[in-house]
Amino acid sequence: MTDAPNPAGARQRWAVALWSKLIDDWQTKLAALTVTLIVFVVTRDDVRRTVSLPLRVTQDPSRVLMSKLPDRVDVVVHGHWTKVGRVGMAELGSVALDLRTVGAGPMSLESNAVRVPPGVLVERIEAPALELRFDPIIQRSLPVVAPLAGQVHADYEVASVHVEPGRADVRGGEQALSRVAELATERVSVAGATSRLDVVVALVRPDPRVQFVAASPPRVQVRVAVRPKIGERTWTVALDAVWRARAAELMPGDANQLERGAVDVTVRGGLPALNQLRGVADPLLAVLGEPVVGSSAPAVRVAFVWDPALPSELVADLEIVPRETIVAVRTPAPAVVP
Repeated sequence: MTDAPNPAGARQRWAVALWSKLIDDWQTKLAALTVTLIVFVVTRDDVRRTVSLPLRVTQDPSRVLMSKLPDRVDVVVHGHWTKVGRVGMAELGSVALDLRTVGAGPMSLESNAVRVPPGVLVERIEAPALELRFDPIIQRSLPVVAPLAGQVHADYEVASVHVEPGRADVRGGEQALSRVAELATERVSVAGATSRLDVVVALVRPDPRVQFVAASPPRVQVRVAVRPKIGERTWTVALDAVWRARAAELMPGDANQLERGAVDVTVRGGLPALNQLRGVADPLLAVLGEPVVGSSAPAVRVAFVWDPALPSELVADLEIVPRETIVAVRTPAPAVVP
């Protein structure tokens, strides 16, 4: 008859086997346990953390930085885990770079560029490889120009643009200023203008690396002179009626007549005035003068004047070409004697 299994005996044999494994080569196992505890304690007390911080730059007033700096850099800090675990941007602030104390060449950020709380150390600052290049600052006086926007009225044109004061002082990097020949103002609108414009506008910085010597952007007075465009138009002035009125007085003889019954007369002047005359059929009148004395053939002087009904201010600046001319007078052919 087979005996039933004894659970208590099985557990006892398992415990004896486990104990035998634990004490077997116990010196090696004890050493491994000691090393593990030491590593745990050390790594638990000193931990590392990477924080992204903004780069705070102090400019050098005697030179301009030509290189493009990164906005942020990575800072690796280490210390007791209870300290490092609570470190954030609010505690670290930013990474300082004072351009007054650095020279041209590779950018290097030292650990003291970051303020850290007690118990936290900066292990390193990780920034992209960058060559610092500088340009010395100079000062120059440059002429000022005023760019125009839009077009004046179609009958007018810009005669001149005057800026007062005509120069302004700027300072900046030598390379940047070498490419600036003049300073521009804000654009001055002349859209539809028919008369002089007087405006006050500010100057515009030609380059971010160029600054005005004045504390604030200077403002200048811009005067834009606008004048009418010059054009011309031709009218045909009839002479027959005025000749018939005075022919008997000037040159008796029913057969006398002018060689030309009309004369083309040109009027020159501003387009606005000329355009107002478009609706006037006969703005010019012919006035017969005295006969020309000493001419080989009979002739009479003819002058051209404005119709008195026209406003004087309308025709004041208009020129009549020609103002006067000489017209020959035909006389009867001599009778043929048979």
